[in-house]
Amino acid sequence: MHPIDWQIISILQEDGKTTYGELAKRVGLSQAAAHERVKKLEARGVIKGYRAVVDADALGYGVVAFVFVDNAAFDVPDFTQRLEAIPNVLECHAVAGEWAFLLKIRAESTADLERVLHLIRKVDDVNRTQSVIGLSTAFETTTLPMPVVAEDGEEPAQLATRRKPA
Repeated sequence: MHPIDWQIISILQEDGKTTYGELAKRVGLSQAAAHERVKKLEARGVIKGYRAVVDADALGYGVVAFVFVDNAAFDVPDFTQRLEAIPNVLECHAVAGEWAFLLKIRAESTADLERVLHLIRKVDDVNRTQSVIGLSTAFETTTLPMPVVAEDGEEPAQLATRRKPA
């Protein structure tokens, strides 16, 4: 990927509402060229969408839990879709080890979490679960680290990554 594309992605991760004009200024392109690069990144599926980042606690979803799930047959075709259909399940990751999947759950209360766990356990092929409840969240992000782009616009031989501090 071209270094300017990395810059564009980095800027849009920080603020998805950045205008094409501002984006163009920051990466040294015309507005039309910046727009074209963004559209190509979207078409390639690199940029999957734009969302508001909301504070889960402020919206009443102060309980976070991570749930390990073991299923009867790892290759059940629609298993993850059935988990995705449960609104409180925010993430689902296939994992190595004793468990098949790791879920991230947000709930309003421990009683609400219990309700969600019952829904998960009712999904066909779920053998067992194990839950870990978070007490507090030090940080949470969806921002990926970006390669450091050389000043002259050339990609460095080795890509170092940086993460903007919170």
